[in-house]
Amino acid sequence: MGNLVDSNSDLSPYRPLDAVYEAISTHSKRDDMVLHAIGQSVEGRPIYAVQIKGTSEPRGAVLVCANIHGVEFIAVEVALGLLQRAAEGCSRLKMLLETVDIWVIPTLNPDAYDRTWQQHGRGVLAELRTNANGVDLNRNFPRPSDAKTTWLTFGGWRLGSEDPANPFYRGASALSEPETRTLADLHDRVDFIASANLHSTMGTLIQPRVLSRSVYKQYGRLVNAFRRGQTRWRYKRMANMWFDRFTGEQEDFQHHCHNTWALCVEHYPVWVKLGRFWPMTPLFWRFNPRDPAPYIESDSDGILSYFECALAMPRPNDVPHHKAIVFPGT
Repeated sequence: MGNLVDSNSDLSPYRPLDAVYEAISTHSKRDDMVLHAIGQSVEGRPIYAVQIKGTSEPRGAVLVCANIHGVEFIAVEVALGLLQRAAEGCSRLKMLLETVDIWVIPTLNPDAYDRTWQQHGRGVLAELRTNANGVDLNRNFPRPSDAKTTWLTFGGWRLGSEDPANPFYRGASALSEPETRTLADLHDRVDFIASANLHSTMGTLIQPRVLSRSVYKQYGRLVNAFRRGQTRWRYKRMANMWFDRFTGEQEDFQHHCHNTWALCVEHYPVWVKLGRFWPMTPLFWRFNPRDPAPYIESDSDGILSYFECALAMPRPNDVPHHKAIVFPGT
């Protein structure tokens, strides 16, 4: 993994933000990798993407996007682990690169990552999850103008919140934050066939809300491909055509606005080490395993299997009986 912090750190074996940037820079010095500074956070920290160049022309692209929520450090380590596998000449990655470029954003929310580090992983969810404006970036993407509401919101989790003190605060307007605009701008420049969006801590695979059975079934194929690729845990699919709502999440935006297959990957299953949810446990260790290595290995394989399956399928808009949904301003 390289550049991990001293074992005396409260958050060992995870690393501070400057070490994340160092790892990104080290990988991007390879001839087959290109470093892109794609944007800045609220507090002016750079947001980087590493493009692993494919070997054929013309080619498509797939995306790995991690750490939209600051406290979820395991997502960063999985993203960096994929870069490390590419540097080591992973045969499955080489096969993918015969068809597509692979883009990796190790941290979309560097301000919250650094805040979590500076606070030693201690604080409430609204502090460590959101960006520097207190916005849950994964509720800040556009929603359809006729998006249905529900009385059962689970404190804002299902739909987001208008309350700035809520950890699911969606912000003043869609794409109001520089971090989400950065991702939207990247989608405008690069046509991503599929995206794996890395989170923690449920052990689930969450798809966008879709309104046609045919597309819903295709997501079932993608979830099963991810699960087959995993060497441990086999994450659960979280989807329901009737219960789901549009929340302003990244997956809905990518699928409906950019014709991209998109999955949210929740590392570190909730059923592993249940004692981490005791109130006295620092918030950080509820979201991040003490040993990230098994998750890097197993979930990297799952991501590659998901991409392989997505590349063998038609794009979402080309699936028979696909139902298009209009998102305002996109």
